[in-house]
Amino acid sequence: MSTTESTPEQRLPQECPKIMLQLPLEVFDEIFRHLKFDKRSLYSCLLVNRFWCRKVVPLIWRRPMPYNQKKNGNHVDVGVFIPFFNEEERKGLMESGITIPDRPCPFFNYAQFLHILDIEGIEKAAKDWLARIAREKAQLHEICADEDRRDESPPDAGVSVSAADRSPEISTTNALVASLLKMFMRCAINLKYLVLNPFGGYRDIPDSRIFIEGRPGLTNLRKFKIRFNSLSVIRPEHRKNIFELLNALPGICTGIHHLDITRVRVSNPDVARMVGGVIRSQQQLFYCRFFRIDGDVDSLISELRFQVNNLITVVFDDTDLDGVSLEPLAQCAKLEALIFRRCRNVDLGRWRSLVNAPFKLKLLHLSDLSLDVTKAIIEKASDNLEKIGMKIVPSNVEGLETIMNNCPNVTHFSISFVQTQIDINKVVPLIDKLQSLTHLTISLWGQKNGAYDFLIELSKINFRKLQYLELALPFSAEGLKIFLENCRSPLTTLIIELINEEDLEIFKKFSRERGTLKWLGVEYSKPGETQMSHYDFLRKITSLAEGISFIK
Repeated sequence: MSTTESTPEQRLPQECPKIMLQLPLEVFDEIFRHLKFDKRSLYSCLLVNRFWCRKVVPLIWRRPMPYNQKKNGNHVDVGVFIPFFNEEERKGLMESGITIPDRPCPFFNYAQFLHILDIEGIEKAAKDWLARIAREKAQLHEICADEDRRDESPPDAGVSVSAADRSPEISTTNALVASLLKMFMRCAINLKYLVLNPFGGYRDIPDSRIFIEGRPGLTNLRKFKIRFNSLSVIRPEHRKNIFELLNALPGICTGIHHLDITRVRVSNPDVARMVGGVIRSQQQLFYCRFFRIDGDVDSLISELRFQVNNLITVVFDDTDLDGVSLEPLAQCAKLEALIFRRCRNVDLGRWRSLVNAPFKLKLLHLSDLSLDVTKAIIEKASDNLEKIGMKIVPSNVEGLETIMNNCPNVTHFSISFVQTQIDINKVVPLIDKLQSLTHLTISLWGQKNGAYDFLIELSKINFRKLQYLELALPFSAEGLKIFLENCRSPLTTLIIELINEEDLEIFKKFSRERGTLKWLGVEYSKPGETQMSHYDFLRKITSLAEGISFIK
């Protein structure tokens, strides 16, 4: 071969761009869609070329808020939105003493990419930006003092200097938040999800007219979450703007698919009418969740009768259902998923009203229910059931038997053992009956030597279709070694609590011999003796792996 002739390996980097150019545009959309939660990879893609940049920027800016104070340097610079303020929005800032910084206009109007709007997150981001500007201003003053300059104002950095600047006043923050929200209501043409939560200690949201009058604003909402920080009584005089917005929302948007009602105390008819009106008015509501609802819960549940032709998933989470009728679910012919998680007072009498209901349940999650109710719900689902998660306590192991005897088509099974001792020799053979399983999650804590014994028994089962296995149990290298040596399942994903560097060979050996394992997930929570950070530890483990990707 001539010395000038290149090998295939040498030609590949040059040919890759040509191959990429031949791909349909829809392929790029699909690739980047799978990376939407991987910000690090998206930022790398951002720098490839202009085409990739235009595709990736909308994904990165889908949810710039809420601002996470725990991750240093990961804050949102709300200043990037200010160049796109109109005259009214700028006037609101100036009237509150905020001087608009002189900065170049970004290449993109990031507000138009917003899919998710978290009200409290915007407030946190605004506070952070104002505080940072104030610090920069103070630093300039200190530099001037050190250099013994004349007593005159330094170049404007964004706000006027005063003691209040160093700890931005409430009115200043509210003014910035109001201008941001007005701009979002005007520019965020892709807004689909609103998290409506009151500001920290002030218990309300900005002027409701911003949301009611802004267009396109909330007209295209598909997901809506009402979230309060506590179960305190909602009084109109304290939450005037929230009341006004919730009362007006049915006239603004009727296309919500996904509704999440969280920590709402239904203390009076006004609250029931206000929140119930949102449920009643939607034309395509297929998911509804009630989390920590207090007071007149029945009045909200009764509103589901207006959604009997739409509802597919209903979630009752950490809520007292004493005196609550489940009959509104009886006519929900399309209902496929039902979740009772940590609910109280769900008795068999209430469930019996649903025994002859026309729906066919494919997904169940049951925890903290009595044995008779658990068995009745599972028997209702019968052979339609495909996915189930449940918590096993000494009194409801029979519920596990009911699954095995009535639900042969279960493919996804999540089980949590919350007792100090379980009869492994009884439980594992029951799981063995679910031969259609493709996904299995097991949580096992609090038992002496329980992890090792459980893995030994589990290794005796031949799951012919199992691809995903998650083990939330104390780490047992010897138990995992024996399990993987005997495992004949086509595992592609294995999730465990932690991993030691010296034990990685267990998974590498399984991957080489079986050729199926592609992902190893690690919930690593303690740096250990190495004193490395979690991410440094995972990077080191990843560098030692051969053909296995790591997820955390």
